[in-house]
Amino acid sequence: VALNNQLIQKLEETAQSIYKQWFVEFEFPDENGKPYKSNGGEMILNEALEKEIPKGWRNGTLEDLYRFQYGIGNRNPNNGGQYPVYGAGGVIGGFDNFNSEDAPIIGHMGEYCGKVVFAFGKHFVTYNVVMCLSKSGNLKWFSYLTLLSKDLMSHTRGSSQPFVSYDMLYEIQAILPKDELAIKFDRLAKIIFKQINLYQNENLKLTELKELLLSKLATVVN
Repeated sequence: VALNNQLIQKLEETAQSIYKQWFVEFEFPDENGKPYKSNGGEMILNEALEKEIPKGWRNGTLEDLYRFQYGIGNRNPNNGGQYPVYGAGGVIGGFDNFNSEDAPIIGHMGEYCGKVVFAFGKHFVTYNVVMCLSKSGNLKWFSYLTLLSKDLMSHTRGSSQPFVSYDMLYEIQAILPKDELAIKFDRLAKIIFKQINLYQNENLKLTELKELLLSKLATVVN
């Protein structure tokens, strides 16, 4: 499990590094396969952003990528069901129903406010979490890594009880590339996140096996 967690971390860092190279440093592969900006790719001054961005790109907000919605219920519905239940800090149980599938979630309030996690497969999201409903299935991983790049934990509001609001999320700026480039990135990132999902599923099975073995061992000892 520890080894898998290290591999997951390395894969996530790899995906974020490629995202930064393409969409922050603007060194995505040009038509000749060379880094765009350092090989004379045309840059245009964007007055709203007060910086140069590649020609054909535009400034937008997270609202261009997602529709945000709070989860359901203010308590943990855990009943041992097949679908993982997500609170602000991660998985907190299992439930018989799901209300989200293969999508990022954001901690809504408290200690994990602003924390972004990608929840694979079908899952149930409580009120302590904001669901991120993608507006384009072709840009799943570009949109997710854009969320991660915004360091949402530093954008929280409130002092005694920090929280993340819809208004806050919708107004956060995002540089939007041409769709064909974002789709190309998604195809590449999909391979990385597929492997991450495999490692996560393996960890779940290993944890279940560990609990079973410990239970059997306790029975033998008694």
